[in-house]
Amino acid sequence: MRFELAPLREYLLLREHEARSRVLPTAKKIELEAQVVEQREVRRAANVLWAGGSPAQGYRLAVEALRAALAAAERDGIVLENADEIASLKSRIDALPGPKLDRDISVQHAQLFERLCGVGARVGRALEPYADDAPAIARRRRAHWLRAAIVSVLLVAFLVLFVKGQFRTKVSASAFYAPKYEAENVTDGQPNSEWLLPNTTGGWLDVQLSPRRTVHAVRLLNAHNIGHEDRATHEYRIEVYSHGSLVKSVDAEFPEFSSTPQWVTVDLGENRGVERVRIVVKSWFLNGGGLSEVRVD
Repeated sequence: MRFELAPLREYLLLREHEARSRVLPTAKKIELEAQVVEQREVRRAANVLWAGGSPAQGYRLAVEALRAALAAAERDGIVLENADEIASLKSRIDALPGPKLDRDISVQHAQLFERLCGVGARVGRALEPYADDAPAIARRRRAHWLRAAIVSVLLVAFLVLFVKGQFRTKVSASAFYAPKYEAENVTDGQPNSEWLLPNTTGGWLDVQLSPRRTVHAVRLLNAHNIGHEDRATHEYRIEVYSHGSLVKSVDAEFPEFSSTPQWVTVDLGENRGVERVRIVVKSWFLNGGGLSEVRVD
C-alpha cells in the first residue's frame, strides 16, 4: 500500500488552493462566496425537509442548489474536475420527472437525492478556493494545522494505549492481610500502596507477563506498612518461569527494616520467553512480609 504525500501536503499548505484564489477579481470573489454559502444553506435545508417528511420539496431544493452551483462555475469559467459525474447526474435528473407531491417520490428519486447532496457538496468545495481571499486562506491553513495536530495527538495516545495493551501484566498472590493490601498494589506506580501478607505468614506474589518477553532483572521496593511501620520482607526468592518451566531462581534479602525503603535491583541474567515471575517471601520483619512496588525489566 503506497501512501501519497501530495494530498496531505496540499491539505496543510493549500498551495493549489492559493493559486486558484488568484483567478477571479475581488468583485467576482465576493459574488461567488455569497453563492457558495447560499447553496450550502439550501442543501442543508433540503436535507432537513427530506428527513422531516417533506421529501418532494427537499428534492427540488437539492436540484436547485446543484444547478445554481454549476451555473456559477460556468459563469466564472471554472472547470470542475468531476465533469463526467456531473454530466451523468444531470442526464438522470432531466430524464426523471420531478416530484410535485411527497407521494410522487420513488426509489429513483431517493437514489438521486443522495447523489445530488454528495455531488452538490463536492462542487461547493471545488468553488471555495476561487472565492477565498488571503485572510480566508490563512484561516483555513490554521484550522487544517490545528486539526492535524489534534489527530496526531490522538494517534500517539492510541498507539501508547495499544502498546500498553500488548504488554500486559497480571498480578496475583497467595494471600493478603486485608482487601486494601491486595496484590495489584505492587504494579500501580504508587509507593504509598502496598501488598501485605497476613501476620507472621510467608507467601508468594506472581507477576504474569503477556505476551512472553525477555527478562533481565527485577526491581523491588520493600513494604513498611505506612503509619504503623511494622511489616516488611526480609528473605525472599525470585523464580523465573518460561513455557511453564522454572528457568531461574535467585535468593536474596533486604538486610534491615526501613521506614523509608529504597529500590533494589536483582540481576537475573538473560531469560527469554518469560511468562511469569514469582517472588516468594521466606521471612519477614516484625509482624509480617510484603512489598510496595515490583518492576520486571
